[in-house]
Amino acid sequence: MYAICERYAGGGHSARDFAQEAWLTAFAKLASYRHEGSFEGWLRKLTARQCITLLRRRGLRLEELPEVLPQGAHLAPEAIEQLAVAEILAQIAGLPDGYRLVFNLVAVEGLTHAECAAALGITESASRSQLTRARQALQRRLAQISILCQ
Repeated sequence: MYAICERYAGGGHSARDFAQEAWLTAFAKLASYRHEGSFEGWLRKLTARQCITLLRRRGLRLEELPEVLPQGAHLAPEAIEQLAVAEILAQIAGLPDGYRLVFNLVAVEGLTHAECAAALGITESASRSQLTRARQALQRRLAQISILCQ
């Protein structure tokens, strides 16, 4: 649960707060678990929804940052293979809230843009836009790391 909260909150104290709230919510809603599917899946979904709720309470803003790769820079597939999972997760955690949230919902959790839009109260086109920008920002960040590692 903490790993999910860390992905949505971006780490730090917020992730701990989110995990605390997710545990409280899970215990409060334990009776609503219908034993259909895995308990782990139910708990993951509940945790993700709790994180979204908490981010919305904090005034989640979707970002409109110009995130592009530096001139002439590209991210080679070998560069990604050399990065540790922790480094990639740290770069995802460093994304702006809107980018990180949509990236987690669509790319990690596997929601459709329609489901993501409904969960966040945004349009499908905003979800697509935020995902595209998140991917560009992540590529830019990973390209900078691979340039530094050379």
